[in-house]
Amino acid sequence: ATRDMSAEVVHTARGGGRWFPRDKLSLETAVHKYLAGAAAAATACAGAPAVLGVVAPHAGFEYSGPIAAHSFRALQEGWERREGGAPDVVVVIGFTHNDCFRGAAVMPGTHFATPLATSQLYPELAALMCEGRNLIVQRWGPHDGEHSAENEIPFVQAIFPHARLVVVLMGNHDDATLTQLTEALVAVYDKCNGRMCVVSSSDMLHDPDYDFVTKTDKATLKLVTTMDHKAVLKAWTPHHQIFCGIGTVVTLMRFAEAVASRAGKRAEAHILHYRNCGDDFPESRGEWVVGYGAVAFTV
Repeated sequence: ATRDMSAEVVHTARGGGRWFPRDKLSLETAVHKYLAGAAAAATACAGAPAVLGVVAPHAGFEYSGPIAAHSFRALQEGWERREGGAPDVVVVIGFTHNDCFRGAAVMPGTHFATPLATSQLYPELAALMCEGRNLIVQRWGPHDGEHSAENEIPFVQAIFPHARLVVVLMGNHDDATLTQLTEALVAVYDKCNGRMCVVSSSDMLHDPDYDFVTKTDKATLKLVTTMDHKAVLKAWTPHHQIFCGIGTVVTLMRFAEAVASRAGKRAEAHILHYRNCGDDFPESRGEWVVGYGAVAFTV
């Protein structure tokens, strides 16, 4: 839903009551409970000077919220060690489950509202991401009703209440799209003098076989720690989706690598937590098991 308030265009989350609680108190209580339970993530990146971004799952909060919280807790703790204590901008990258298209759609407008809070979008940076990049466009349509990016936003609002958002949905993950989106993130990073971070939204393997999902996901996470984004992309097929949002993950890996290489450093991936719905809901085994991984990228 979208409402136009003169010069303001406010987009409203559609997932309340389906993916996460629909009222502010219940959503706030749930998010802070999940963050409090993710204390182990706080030490995972303790030695790193900068957490550039995280991968977080996007299923219903009951299922993936506790795992996603590890990503956001690591992000929060990492930024609290830096001057200012929080980023100015958070770029949330999701993907379209149903509306496939070439390139990426950057959310237009001025604000995004969830039951928890209303956050400012950053139209100038949205425009910058599109500048000179034919595959990156500002378009609302793919965002309407898509949950992959939207489900991350209440966590962002909880840990960084004053940060402005840029919300992106990927329609595909061919090399040109990956390249242009990585370049766009670097442009935002430079414009913000490094005071930005990225949240990439993705669940992991979906399959009825609990043991297969567990084994595959653990191998995938180990592969991510090598920072070989080409190998990660090669391991994905339409019938073996090691990350349902493979483009969001590879884009973040490439962005971390680009920032690190310019500084003469090496980006690192830290596995923060992993579970799948078969662990917490055994009745899903043999029916439909989905993996959830939390990963942080540092320089």
